[in-house]
Amino acid sequence: MTLSVRAEFQQDERIIFTARDRSMVNVRRATSDDGPIGFTSMELLMIGFGNCTLGILMGQDAMKSVPLGRVTAEITAEMQPEPPRIATLDAQIRIETSEPDALSMKLADIQAAVCRCPACNSLNADKQIRISIIGVPALGSEPTTVIEGEPVACALPA
Repeated sequence: MTLSVRAEFQQDERIIFTARDRSMVNVRRATSDDGPIGFTSMELLMIGFGNCTLGILMGQDAMKSVPLGRVTAEITAEMQPEPPRIATLDAQIRIETSEPDALSMKLADIQAAVCRCPACNSLNADKQIRISIIGVPALGSEPTTVIEGEPVACALPA
């Protein structure tokens, strides 16, 4: 199965993401000391991880048999400076329930299932990432030569 997301940079500050005909706008303009108005790239990665983790968690049969209140995840990451990346990712999931003992008995199975979410698997696994940069003529402009680079395999610096 192939997944596809389109990201389009607009107006020097916005990125519109589209997947399956659904769109989201992220604003990259900085207005204060805490960064851009929208999410940083690492925050978007953590949001995807949180979405996957909670989705897998709530789909477990063990969760359906326990009365639940709020279910929240606090996700934190420690950054590594060189090369810049997330070094560690921690998720604390809090589940409100009137039957904590019933949940406790199923905890090992629930944790094992959550650790198998596709986002967690993807972040944990060795992966191959390729980036191609293609320059194309603007709509309505004179025909020009298209510049197309070969895909470059991304690797961590040695």
